[in-house]
Amino acid sequence: FTLADHAILWAVRQVHYGKEIVRLTLYCSFDNFADTVGMYELILRREASKYRSDFVFFTVYSSMEVEIQLSLKRLPAGRLPAPCPSNVLEFRVHAVGCLVPLLPNPCSPISEKRWQTEDYDGNKLLLQVQDLSRGPWRRRGVPQFA
Repeated sequence: FTLADHAILWAVRQVHYGKEIVRLTLYCSFDNFADTVGMYELILRREASKYRSDFVFFTVYSSMEVEIQLSLKRLPAGRLPAPCPSNVLEFRVHAVGCLVPLLPNPCSPISEKRWQTEDYDGNKLLLQVQDLSRGPWRRRGVPQFA
């Protein structure tokens, strides 16, 4: 965990109601919240599963036993998250060329299939171009975002 003005920037929580749910919560600045939600909808190619004025979550993987969620929580006005340089979110995307002009910060290639950028609050993102001839799984049984 990283603290920014005594607020947790990243939090991994296990939520119990029905099946097992593991939720990664990313805290967002008050002013950037709506834009950040839109950016993650674009990257994930889906709308949020639940949307409130200060909280959204995306279901990024689901099976009969477990669900993995990415959630965005809006901080109160005046509270700013501090990006944590040791944390990186990686997403598989079908085509990075379509995303680059729509992202809030420059996106640069770091290899043939990986691109690096940042969200509105400076959190590092890796975009991995998915090989469409392979399935959405890198390793058997390990869920991949997007």
